[in-house]
Amino acid sequence: MSLFTVGYDASSTLGLRTGVGRAAMELLQAMVGARDEHFRFRVLLNSLRHSPGRDHAFLENERVQSFRTRRPGPWVVSGWAKGKGPDAESLVGAGIDLWHGPASYMPPVREAKRVVSVYDLAFLEDAPESRDRLGGALFADWFPRLLPECDRIVTSSEFSRARLIEEYGLPEDRVVVIHLGINHERFQPVGERFVEIARQFVGLSDKSYFMAVTGHAPRKRNALLLDTYEELLRRDTRTPKLLVVGWNGNPPAELRDRSHLYRNVVVADRVPDEHMPGLYTGSVVTVIPSRHEGFGLPVLEAMACGSPVVCAGGSALPEVGGEAACYVGSSDYCEWADAIARIGFDQARHDELGARGIEHVKPFTWESAAGQLLDLYANVAG
Repeated sequence: MSLFTVGYDASSTLGLRTGVGRAAMELLQAMVGARDEHFRFRVLLNSLRHSPGRDHAFLENERVQSFRTRRPGPWVVSGWAKGKGPDAESLVGAGIDLWHGPASYMPPVREAKRVVSVYDLAFLEDAPESRDRLGGALFADWFPRLLPECDRIVTSSEFSRARLIEEYGLPEDRVVVIHLGINHERFQPVGERFVEIARQFVGLSDKSYFMAVTGHAPRKRNALLLDTYEELLRRDTRTPKLLVVGWNGNPPAELRDRSHLYRNVVVADRVPDEHMPGLYTGSVVTVIPSRHEGFGLPVLEAMACGSPVVCAGGSALPEVGGEAACYVGSSDYCEWADAIARIGFDQARHDELGARGIEHVKPFTWESAAGQLLDLYANVAG
């Protein structure tokens, strides 16, 4: 095998990471840790405000060169979308065989092969005015030009692959599925002390609680979540409190309009990764009401920590959760309440689904994903 030099945009790993940033970080760390001497990495780290942290120490590996720049991120990616701004070779030096944009952004490239990761097309379901300026709004305009020009598009599920091919008319052999993984050293059932520390961090005193992992986008269906929880409270006033992770301390209008729920719903601020295993472990049920996910890392993370999962029955979620999750195929809050109650108030079912989840997640590793990605690099660049 030849020696390959890969340019990799790790800018999304700086600062507080989204799911995309976490995937970019875990994949790069696993590829560097694979000790495959056929690959060298030139890693771009661009941020005006954030610097690499202690968890970037692996970049000191002899096969990695880091290139630190301090340009405004919005200016950089907006320029890339117009075919302007610094190109890949200007950013990390000439002589790269391949450039990978793991966060869906792609600079102009002179000669190197191009690989881009696209995890979902959920933004196409959102009204144009609700799309994030540097996310859905940018991609809706850019992807029709960018994706046909790339040598490979990497996505995380067969569901997303089918949508990409259909939406953009891409050749089937150019869109490749690599399932994401989880950090099994971090995401596993933890002891009560760690659960208590995590609860204290989010300001939750109750030992028994349901947890929802969600966000602000319309596809996250916050109204459905709160309707479901109200129905559970109506049926039984002893229903545990609801902890919501993903609103980042900023409750949506759906909750602000229901002041009677304030004492029952705990809205977490931004939660660092180190506290998530404790929150998952302590959760009676983890609820993911989103109608569209290109993969669904929280499904696997909750399962790895022993928390039963109730989620929607569409998009990529059944592909990821397999037979270890409970799926609800409708938008009827009564059906969602039924599903949560069947698991949350039945210890035997709770324990059985929790144990099934722990087994189900074992094949999902970053090492496996990284190995597949290195094989793809060699195939494209070779």
